[in-house]
Amino acid sequence: MIERYKSRCRSRCGFTLVELMAVISIIVTLVALLLPAIQNAREAARRTQCSNNLRQMALAIHNYAHAHQVLPPGCVNNTGPILTKQDGYHVSWCVQILPFLEERTMYAAMDFSVSVYAEQKAYLGNVDVFGCPSSAAGGGYAGCHHDVEALIDVDNNGVLYLNSSVALSDITDGLGQTILIGESTPSPFGWVSGTAGTLRNTGTAINDMVAPVGYIISPDPETIDVDYVGGFSSSHGPGAQFVMCNGTVRYISDSIDHAVFKRLGHRADGMLLGEF
Repeated sequence: MIERYKSRCRSRCGFTLVELMAVISIIVTLVALLLPAIQNAREAARRTQCSNNLRQMALAIHNYAHAHQVLPPGCVNNTGPILTKQDGYHVSWCVQILPFLEERTMYAAMDFSVSVYAEQKAYLGNVDVFGCPSSAAGGGYAGCHHDVEALIDVDNNGVLYLNSSVALSDITDGLGQTILIGESTPSPFGWVSGTAGTLRNTGTAINDMVAPVGYIISPDPETIDVDYVGGFSSSHGPGAQFVMCNGTVRYISDSIDHAVFKRLGHRADGMLLGEF
């Protein structure tokens, strides 16, 4: 009697194949349900970090303006317009604000008697705030140089452009209605270069990837269309994050009316925007 009982117990120990498959299917279902939530949480964290980067850069620019009475020049160069190629002095606004990002040592180590391209390899990628955490391709941020698609020059309508010296009081459309910096696609030139690597315009719609062949997708500077600057874009979905001249971070959908978006790139067009 006892032996038969032990035998029945042994026969019931463990899982049958059907039971094992059922457990596996339940686990797979739970993982499938949890993965999107985990990915969304991670993206939310990356987006928060991106907005913090924008705030830090805006604060550094405001501190620069407090020290110099003007915003930093978008690009420092003796001649213009600026072509998108590694040929020129091309010191970017990112370089100018290094001391205000607690990067005084890096700033002091740079040799400003030569082009930034002579220094690029030594410093490129060493400042985390210049890189968006959601961009696997190394995308970063760009200052707004103009409200139309045109080359970077001394007569642009944005706030950071060739040899610019814009005071906050010159932004008469309102600091909260003028773009300072926005997210941008990767550039092989990096953050030291005051070209399309760090300057973009609102003449091109957000996330509009229609551009001269080779510009956005090419890692080779020699294949880039030198006459094209381009607009803002992001890895954060159907839109991009921007920081306005008052330091407010805004997520602007790429469905925004393009006429309205263009006006956000002009510091003093005198036109009312309303809500956007």
